[in-house]
Amino acid sequence: MSNVIDFDAAKKGSEKTVCTLTGPAICTHCKHEWTAVTPVGNHDNLECSACGLFMGIIGAPVVPREVWVCDCGSELFCLTKAGAACRACGLVSSAWAE
Repeated sequence: MSNVIDFDAAKKGSEKTVCTLTGPAICTHCKHEWTAVTPVGNHDNLECSACGLFMGIIGAPVVPREVWVCDCGSELFCLTKAGAACRACGLVSSAWAE
């Protein structure tokens, strides 16, 4: 099976069409950058072609003027019951300092 979509055939309805996002992506673990193509709605947890982890994100997020930065330098966190977990190194912080 081919991963190439025949757009002429898709127009005729003989192949299922898939809407995709295309843009710059970065791995939040190893910082590898690439151009990603992914189905609409899937903008994070992309597989990094360099390290193989599913920690890639696509697009340019809206970022406030002031952000918290982990000791490892990452500005990306997942909120958990235990606190904010750094997506790059896994450190969980529940005691924020100004």
